Amino acid sequence: MRRPNDNDSTQSDNFVGFIPDLLNRVSEFLAINYEIKLVSDGMYGAKTAYGNFTGMIGELTRRVSWLIVSERQLR
Repeated sequence: MRRPNDNDSTQSDNFVGFIPDLLNRVSEFLAINYEIKLVSDGMYGAKTAYGNFTGMIGELTRRVSWLIVSERQLR
C-alpha cells in the first residue's frame, strides 16, 4: 500500500507492506534494482475476445513487466 500523504507518487520507496519488504530482500540477495509500478489499467487480468489479456497478466505477456505481485486477499 502507499504511504499516507503520498500524493499519488508511484516511486518504489513510497510503498509499505509485505511486498515492498519482500522485493527489498530479494533485490539485496540478487544484487538487482527494481521499480514498483502500478498496472496501467488497474486490473488483475482477463482474457479478451481477441485472446489477449488485460491487467497484470497482459503486462507480463506483452513483456511490459518482468514480474508481477499482488496483495489481493483470498477469502
